Amino acid sequence: MKNKIAYLTKERKFDLANENIGKLGKDFVLVKTAAAAICGSDLHLFRNAGLGTHKLKLPVSLGHECSGIVVDSNKTKIREGSLVAIDPLHSCIDKPNCKHQGLPRNLCPEQRYLGTSPQIGAFREFLVLHKSQVFEVNHLNPDEAAMIEPLSVVLHAINKVDIKNKKILILGAGGIGSLLSAAIQKTNKNITIIDKLGYRLNHANKFFKPLEIIKGSTTKIIKDSRNSYLSNKFDIIFDCITNNSSFNLCNHFIRPAGKIVIVGIPEQDFIKINPHILRIKEISLINVRRSNINYKDCIKFHKKNKLPLKNLITHKFNLEEIQTAFELNDKYKKNIFRAAIV
Repeated sequence: MKNKIAYLTKERKFDLANENIGKLGKDFVLVKTAAAAICGSDLHLFRNAGLGTHKLKLPVSLGHECSGIVVDSNKTKIREGSLVAIDPLHSCIDKPNCKHQGLPRNLCPEQRYLGTSPQIGAFREFLVLHKSQVFEVNHLNPDEAAMIEPLSVVLHAINKVDIKNKKILILGAGGIGSLLSAAIQKTNKNITIIDKLGYRLNHANKFFKPLEIIKGSTTKIIKDSRNSYLSNKFDIIFDCITNNSSFNLCNHFIRPAGKIVIVGIPEQDFIKINPHILRIKEISLINVRRSNINYKDCIKFHKKNKLPLKNLITHKFNLEEIQTAFELNDKYKKNIFRAAIV
């Protein structure tokens, strides 16, 4: 059986290839990709063929926010024909003899993660996955199932802090920022989102319903606030952008003893941090890497709270159109909120 795959072959360039699908190993299943969304980290890799000074060994297969249909269960208990949400993380920590016992799964030094070389990515027709990575979700549609992955990141970020009775700021009204707003609202509705793109704020306001939205550049927002960096407005800031401008906003709006949760993946190696502001306010910086939340718990959370996962993906493209999908997404054209390869 042949498998059509999109490879990033150089900066800003995808090429398609057809490869044979090998024999499935024990405990591995074959899944036909149903939806694979373009994450912000995919866009970083598309633009730079790497992150900062770390460059990918090309060609590379990208994509990790995905769902699929099981076509070969390979003698496992997973039912063929089932729609599955796909956990991109495969870690040895789940094994009783793992030498990394005690570490969270998302910090396993030997983990394999979809779309991160040398692991395969989801922008392909078929995926070979370990049985521990697939979760039946026949009550969802393929788009919603693919969005269980960003939900897992959101829930992992929320678990890092106590959000009860706190004033919360989210920087970035993209998929992660908006989903953060929706998930936090189950505990706390005092949420503000900032973004420079009006169409993203409008979409977030319509479907993910923060208390307040603010549009503008960093310079304008700080100027309009008419205060120094000690404006002390928010207890917790979730930075879903993570660049020099977003950190400038963090310094400006965070209250003394506040917490900044770094959710976004930066494109560069270094970000300017004013240590005096962090020291004077005794600010805590908290990092988020992928997720350590069990997918079963993510699926239960969504089922209980009925999050607007269906409103995340707004534009769909087939695999042959992946170059167009990334180019439009990269330039924020056609009001793309989140694009998916289907």
